[in-house]
Amino acid sequence: MPLDFDKIIEAYKEQYPPTLNTAQVAEMLGSTAEVVRSKVSRGEIPAYRWGKNFRYFRDEVIDWLRHQAVQAPADAEVHEIVGN
Repeated sequence: MPLDFDKIIEAYKEQYPPTLNTAQVAEMLGSTAEVVRSKVSRGEIPAYRWGKNFRYFRDEVIDWLRHQAVQAPADAEVHEIVGN
């Protein structure tokens, strides 16, 4: 059963405020703040400088995330990952 990306997006919109800090983006992406800052410095994730820190618009991060989706070839085997 494939993941329902639209349900994940709706959950993000309920869980996170419209403006995020680096730690929240890292949590959202299942990553670390260091990785997020590195992606920002390379221009990969949309961010805005707020003093010495970065701020992110949740919907822009979600749009960026949507464009990161990888399409499997039609003949590839796909297995569902189930967490405990």
